[in-house]
Amino acid sequence: MGSDRALDRILIIVSMLGAGGAERQLCRFMQGVGRERFEYKLVIVNPINHWLEDVRATGVSIEVFPEELSGRVARLMRLVRIVRSYRPSIVHSWMFSNNLYAALTSRLGRAEACIGNLRSDPLKARGRINRVLSRLSYTAVDHLIANSQAAANELASRSIRKGPVHVVRNGVHIPSLPESREFARDKLRSWGIENGFKVIGTVGRMDENKNHIMLLDVFCEVLKVHPMAKLLLIGDGVLMPMLKDEVSKRGIGASVVIPGIVRGANRLLAGMDVVCLTSRSEGLPNVLLEAGAVACPVVSTAAGGTEEIVEDGKTGFVVPCDDVAAMTSRVLQLLDSPELRREMGQAGLRKVSSEFSMDSMVRGLQRVYEICLREKGLIQ
Repeated sequence: MGSDRALDRILIIVSMLGAGGAERQLCRFMQGVGRERFEYKLVIVNPINHWLEDVRATGVSIEVFPEELSGRVARLMRLVRIVRSYRPSIVHSWMFSNNLYAALTSRLGRAEACIGNLRSDPLKARGRINRVLSRLSYTAVDHLIANSQAAANELASRSIRKGPVHVVRNGVHIPSLPESREFARDKLRSWGIENGFKVIGTVGRMDENKNHIMLLDVFCEVLKVHPMAKLLLIGDGVLMPMLKDEVSKRGIGASVVIPGIVRGANRLLAGMDVVCLTSRSEGLPNVLLEAGAVACPVVSTAAGGTEEIVEDGKTGFVVPCDDVAAMTSRVLQLLDSPELRREMGQAGLRKVSSEFSMDSMVRGLQRVYEICLREKGLIQ
């Protein structure tokens, strides 16, 4: 289908353009990709659109499903009509939750190929039906893109999929460090966090997997040594009310700031002394890339592709999942040494600048598109 057009068409399906890392990656991809080789259309299944105006500004064609179109069958039929009308060469599911949608619509709509996504631990779904659907989501697509080698290796070890799996790691935008620090300083001051306070924090969805309770446990230990320290938890999610209640129960409300979703949250990391990630499962954590991009050292659990970003003892520290004592020890080690924070922050900046550029992510995705088209005989 793509051979009779100057540009091969790519239809990208995404659940929503919420404030999460995968959605931010899509926004950055649309901002960084050229239009010389491919034409893009974006379909957003749910009308939650934190990044919509940013993506719209790139000039890409966008279709947002209305809120009343809530049934799975109705959405599937709408997608099939879009595919038959737009006639893309490739249907690309940006998030794992859309892999089955993409597989079905590409076949019913007669697209040439379908690409799925893998952004976290394979088969972490709970319940028999969800695990079956999860397996189908890995196997029904023609090609699968994993954003970390760890996720690809885990999938291979379980012998779930026989088809191609391509590793295209997330990219990160490197902002101006002085501007980011000024932005962070002003924002933190508006929340009552003045210069001189030791600040640890994170950015992420507040759910069971991200394990913010562990970070509260760590922070309570940190307060025993640094009673003027502050904890900044940026993000939103189903567990936000519970976390706020927990902060209140522990009597640390004066030391913890939970502002919700914040525009430009990646630049706020420049105002932190240490960025922490306490996840139990991950793909390639954006918050660690973004911490590196503003030269902030990190302490992270060894979840998913974390160790592809963090070189333990060089750009930060990696500790076992759920190990409060180990994370506390490493956070205190960094808080007690400005020189170590500076050295690790600069090492992290060098690493993400050289290995996780947006250009490399864009080239990697386009390379997978070309592999799909070549496989179908549409290009030489």
